[in-house]
Amino acid sequence: VYLVDPYGNIMAPNMPSWNGADIPPIHIWYGNKSQGNERIWAELVVEPHTTFTAEVNHPMEGKWTAIVVPREEMEGSISYHIKAEIREYSTDRMNYGLSAANGAVIASLKHIPLLYASEDGVPDATLNALNSLGVNKVIFVDLAGNDAVNSELSSNYNVERITTMKDIVSTLKELNGEQYVTVTSFTTDDGYFAPAAYLAAYHGSPVVRIGEMGEVYYWGNVAFQFLFYAGDYYHGTRSIGHLPMASKPIMDYIKEGELPPLGWDAELQWFSKIPKDVYAYSQSIGVDTTGPEPYAFVAPKTDIRFTVHHALFGNESTAGQFIGKTAGVNAA
Repeated sequence: VYLVDPYGNIMAPNMPSWNGADIPPIHIWYGNKSQGNERIWAELVVEPHTTFTAEVNHPMEGKWTAIVVPREEMEGSISYHIKAEIREYSTDRMNYGLSAANGAVIASLKHIPLLYASEDGVPDATLNALNSLGVNKVIFVDLAGNDAVNSELSSNYNVERITTMKDIVSTLKELNGEQYVTVTSFTTDDGYFAPAAYLAAYHGSPVVRIGEMGEVYYWGNVAFQFLFYAGDYYHGTRSIGHLPMASKPIMDYIKEGELPPLGWDAELQWFSKIPKDVYAYSQSIGVDTTGPEPYAFVAPKTDIRFTVHHALFGNESTAGQFIGKTAGVNAA
């Protein structure tokens, strides 16, 4: 099953890095033409199945198409059933996660304890810690807008309540935080906002969510899927293709009296959309975008694609990618 977006781009499923064929013993070449088995590691291996699931995160709004095709040669027709499910991200989950992450950054810069409240109120353990420390003032990072917790804290302490990303950025500027932006994602439910806070605390950076950055996630996924679908399997390993790229701007051809070549400059069109929305969001929350700012992405590469990094670093750059196995290792 292939999921096609309103613009005609294939968005799912992902093309796996390994084609799925058996891995031969060591020192055996994968795909030997002299042995007649070269095609085994040159094509995607899909085991017989009766159900299949394809998923897209942060999809573009509009009319989507599902294409069902047979993997092998066949005759006749078959019946199939398609079921679509739309999952909405929990606003509370994202806001509480970002509140905790940015609260950790502020606490680090001010060298003060970091304590947590729950959705239902202030836990006894937190109240006991506040009383034991003799606290008079509390900074409450509250992107979720929890009035009940704010009222409970305000009844006993002087509360500075921070409710927007713009206020967080303003607070970090007052604390001499760097012009640095740490971006994470809540797609996987694996809590990447926590290691993102480690890195952000080092730089005094706000922790933001890529889902708030307009169509950045979407266009990064479009470019990524095109590259992988345009590639092939070389001895079992996926090699990526190339985005269509013009040798010069179309207007240059026209000015010189030439007709532009057929095709389109997807590399320019798609990649240029990514920094545009990143910068627009950064400006909206008060990050000074005069001159270059460092951006760090803390999420799996299967979530926030490497094409987003390339669009910001430069199309041919591989700088700045950490290759640790876990988010914690990379943040460290």
